Amino acid sequence: MDTLKLFEIEVMLKDRSEVVLACHNAPHADDAFSMEEIIVEGTKEFADQYAVNGVIPLGHGGGPFDDHVGMKQGLPKEKSCSVLVAEALGIDKNPRWMKMLKYINRNDVGGSVDQTDVASLLKQMHRQRPDHQIAHVNWFLAAIHAKWYDYRNGNFTIKHIAEYMKENRTARGETDPDKWLRKGERARKLNRDYFLRALQEIKVKQAMGEVVVRKFYHDPSGQIVSIVGIESDNYRMNAALRSDLGMGAGVTVIISSDGQGYVGSNKRLGIKLNEVMAIVRMTEQAKQVSLGMIDHVVVTDWDKLREPGTIDQIPAWHFDTLMNPHMIYNGNLSSPDTPPTSLNLYQLVEAVLIGLDQGMFHPQHKFFCSRGHCEAGKRCLFYAAGLDRCRPEAVASRKGKQRSGGSRPNNHERNGGHRSGRKKGAAAQASA
Repeated sequence: MDTLKLFEIEVMLKDRSEVVLACHNAPHADDAFSMEEIIVEGTKEFADQYAVNGVIPLGHGGGPFDDHVGMKQGLPKEKSCSVLVAEALGIDKNPRWMKMLKYINRNDVGGSVDQTDVASLLKQMHRQRPDHQIAHVNWFLAAIHAKWYDYRNGNFTIKHIAEYMKENRTARGETDPDKWLRKGERARKLNRDYFLRALQEIKVKQAMGEVVVRKFYHDPSGQIVSIVGIESDNYRMNAALRSDLGMGAGVTVIISSDGQGYVGSNKRLGIKLNEVMAIVRMTEQAKQVSLGMIDHVVVTDWDKLREPGTIDQIPAWHFDTLMNPHMIYNGNLSSPDTPPTSLNLYQLVEAVLIGLDQGMFHPQHKFFCSRGHCEAGKRCLFYAAGLDRCRPEAVASRKGKQRSGGSRPNNHERNGGHRSGRKKGAAAQASA
């Protein structure tokens, strides 16, 4: 089930022919820049070659400009949509476009670097006022128009671009530089305000016992890492939870008032969420069976449960492996109509803990599991999700350690147990 919502716009190309361009809802800088490339350099011949039923899809659809096609194969993202478009237009080596392409590609593949640059601010605008998308995109394209003249300079901050607009009448076109700058500064201020509100929200919900905290031992870093969960509609909550001013979380779990969930992690820890995705998808299915939403667990293949992107049988969850760090989300600005998760906050946090704590076993079976005897098999949710600790080689390794004189305490035992909470998670309770 495809829940992607599209942003479509009919444009005139440089030879005065027309075509419709379509990207995901709330276009990022990469998508908007791709549109500008086609508007400035595209022709009817280009449109005829790449349009499908009169529409050129950008960043989706599996075509030549879909920069996500490698995700299903687990391949890293190397080229953004704008680079793919530039190569097709033959402008990827054109000096007028090269610095802009490098900037857009770096921002799209590696994430924001400067919160005062136009790519970062475009994202912030969409999150702050999602009902004004065209105005936000036009604001961004005004900056790109100016940078087309200022192509030798790699500065993409709003202050620099506004100053250049004031000095160069051709570069600013019909844009009022002062008004344009105010819009960018307003978005930056709001971004900071949302962050401060998120910090305050954390304090209030902590006092009310509505912040869920679990901990696990992260072998690669040798650290005890916190998983922090909260219900919030503030788009800056993820940053606030990770901040030392907030909770210093290594892993964040957020559910909105619409019931849509998000799981992310701190980039410096390098945490992979493949195991988490598997157990979340399996737990989601188990919960839906218990609620009568589906008759039985549909997806049992271990590789399928870890598959990047969205899988049709479990449309609630999307696994983004192209970004560093991984992200798991259940709906966003691009897919606002995604069905909400059936899991509550406690159940989702519990599932995340199960996926990350390699020394944690199902409470009903842990006596045997920890000693290298898998006596439950597919009846155990952990095994059904194909967690690494449940695979034959891991079970055999624990059994061998028992024979040679016992094994080390597992991560959960080493940290004195850290699953205590007001509610038991469905993930730990359920057996598939």
